[in-house]
Amino acid sequence: MSSRSWSDVFNISTAWDLDEVRRWNDRYGMSISDEALELFGEYLDTGDYVIFQSLVEHPFVPNPALFARCSVVFQRGDIYWLDGREDLFLHSYFHNASKETGEFVNFGPSGGLHISFTTDSLWYPLRVTKLNEEPTSVALNILTERPFSGESLHESLEVEGTGRMRYGVTRFSALRLRTTLDGGLDVPDLNASIR
Repeated sequence: MSSRSWSDVFNISTAWDLDEVRRWNDRYGMSISDEALELFGEYLDTGDYVIFQSLVEHPFVPNPALFARCSVVFQRGDIYWLDGREDLFLHSYFHNASKETGEFVNFGPSGGLHISFTTDSLWYPLRVTKLNEEPTSVALNILTERPFSGESLHESLEVEGTGRMRYGVTRFSALRLRTTLDGGLDVPDLNASIR
């Protein structure tokens, strides 16, 4: 048995250190793996990152106790880079299965997450895919002022298409990238110089 649904995101929080990550998870009765804490700690220790945390509504299942941990099976990132600022729009889709019954659900938030920051490079958090138990398919749409070839990107990212787009009065060069990353695989974040 399977179902698909759109889910709400709620109890959103930003953590600036690992103590905040732990407290937030404890508050909502969630356990967080040592592997996730280690990875989040590496990000936070640089002083350049914060951790976004939220709960995602889980679709109805007859026996919730059998559903222990979700994997993000698809991520889409729309990256707009203009005048030293990146606007990153994230969309994730989840899969959760019962190992005992084989029942599963696929679901995703009804909206996306928008993050905006100043940067001289294109950035996307590919490293977090190693926390998934299943392969994660990643699609990135990169829109920049000047054409960006993608030659300096991680070897697993394949160029799927190029084009041009106009948004308001701004013209963008568009590059679509795709990859599938195995769960547990440690790959570097997308962090490519744009200047």
